[in-house]
Amino acid sequence: MVISRAFRYYLFSRHRRGKGLSYPCVQELVREVFSDRKHYDAYRIMSRARRDYLADRSRITLHDLGAGHGNKKQKHHVRRIRDIARHSSGHPRYHRLLCRLARHYAPATVIETGTALGLGTLALALGAPQAGVFTIEGDPALADRAAMLFEKHGLRNITLLRGSFDEQLPAALHNAGSAGLVFLDGHHEEEATLRYFGMLLPYLRKESIVVVDDIHWSAGMLRAWDILRHHEKVSLSVNLFRMGILFFDPALKKETLVVRY
Repeated sequence: MVISRAFRYYLFSRHRRGKGLSYPCVQELVREVFSDRKHYDAYRIMSRARRDYLADRSRITLHDLGAGHGNKKQKHHVRRIRDIARHSSGHPRYHRLLCRLARHYAPATVIETGTALGLGTLALALGAPQAGVFTIEGDPALADRAAMLFEKHGLRNITLLRGSFDEQLPAALHNAGSAGLVFLDGHHEEEATLRYFGMLLPYLRKESIVVVDDIHWSAGMLRAWDILRHHEKVSLSVNLFRMGILFFDPALKKETLVVRY
């Protein structure tokens, strides 16, 4: 099923260089964010952090509050740090994309659900050093490791909230005051994704951007993505296969771009 969805994505995706797009701001997004091949200083810091995790053979006990790996949920399980970094913390190219998104749009606030080891948070905070970054992690052991990473790199603009997304997302939104750049990650289930989006609605502005990770994780996540991209508040949506990006500026045409990334 996932293979067929991937095939359709690569068959119908386009706009890689911004050609065929009517809005200059969308052409700029594709050209200067998706297709940007420049090397930023932040990448060096991000790469070093990932290498340090991959070299770490220590084990931690995890308590999974969200969707587990694949379709199997485990309440308590022991994993090596290096394995979490390799398999559960996202691919470096998508961390670099998050960094570029934050850099390009320079949001006043960033909100992330699902800190994990903090590699994605690191990318967002380095991309938007001017922003207040609120990140939520329900697993105590992962939160501890992420906090160590943020302290090591002196990232004072990050607020780490510990607890479930249902508990802490309203608190993050209240403290932030508005939803600038939001990264929904860490609980890849249809009902949960739609519930968290509902929490965001009162805080969305025309300049808000919501990134939804793993939209092809399951049939349920694909349904959630379809519902979100057709939501009345959403104008432009971008399908990158791994993740989807939602924009809310009413001046933009309501459409979904399938962009090869």
